[in-house]
Amino acid sequence: MPIEMPVNVGAGLAQWHRSYASFTFGELLAKARLRLTRPLFLAYRQILITAFHLRNVLKRTAPIQAEAGVVSFRLVPEGAVAFDIWSGLRFERPEVEFILKMVEPGMAFFDIGANIGVFSVAAGKAMEEAQGSIYAFEPCPTTFAILEKNLQENELAGVHAQCVALSERSGEARLYVNAAMKDGLNSLEDPSHADAEVVGTVAVRVTTLDEFIAEHEIPSVDVMKVDVEGAELLVFRGARGLLARANAPLILYEGYSWCTAGFHYHPVEIMWLLETFGYEIFVLDAASGRVRQRIPGESYDHMVVAVKPSHRRYAAVAAHRAKG
Repeated sequence: MPIEMPVNVGAGLAQWHRSYASFTFGELLAKARLRLTRPLFLAYRQILITAFHLRNVLKRTAPIQAEAGVVSFRLVPEGAVAFDIWSGLRFERPEVEFILKMVEPGMAFFDIGANIGVFSVAAGKAMEEAQGSIYAFEPCPTTFAILEKNLQENELAGVHAQCVALSERSGEARLYVNAAMKDGLNSLEDPSHADAEVVGTVAVRVTTLDEFIAEHEIPSVDVMKVDVEGAELLVFRGARGLLARANAPLILYEGYSWCTAGFHYHPVEIMWLLETFGYEIFVLDAASGRVRQRIPGESYDHMVVAVKPSHRRYAAVAAHRAKG
């Protein structure tokens, strides 16, 4: 028997085990249902994209109104995120509302992987009359331009927009850029997301979180949202100094295996790293908005809340969890 045969079979089984072995039966059924209905969904999405373009022509690219919690804001109708919100296909409302519940006057909020700035704009509107600081990090130049337009549209001159990627080391990297209406999947590695459609790469500046904080003399960071299409572990590796502090930030981050696969690690490795710094790990249920502890045996694919007991919003996380 050729050696390639058992190697190929074994590699396939190993990949299947990594992808599916940690899922519950219900989660496997949901994945199967998604796979079966996916062609219909993509066709429906294409129809909506055509309607979105027509809407922009007829309304002369008038801003889109969005709401989260008690905050309302406007978005220029450009990019996949704006389209998803307008069409109702996807809006990270539970995630945005969670961040709005966690930020307080005087806090520093870091939006890492800001894209067009939904979290930064919402937090900025919520904190615009309070003393505090917001930093929005987005490395893709075209997406960053939309982020700046949204800050201007909402008159949020105080939000510090940074066209830079955060990782475990400083320098320069190639950002994989996706097709129009898929720009939310841009990544520092060849994207492993099933919807990715890479059309090119662009050189971007890279720094670490620790270096950025030191360079800008930022005394503390209170809350962070990290959504960087699989590079979350790299961001945290470059923030060891910050994470080691007693007043380390509360973190909401995306931990999905279909994104981390492109960086060759499993989402559990992020949990392990944060736990070494004294963080407690919770799950934000995107469907209900509830915060809960992860159930033993369930998938590691979640929006994750990480917080230290010493953080001043730890009690609020626990209370938010208890209400769920």
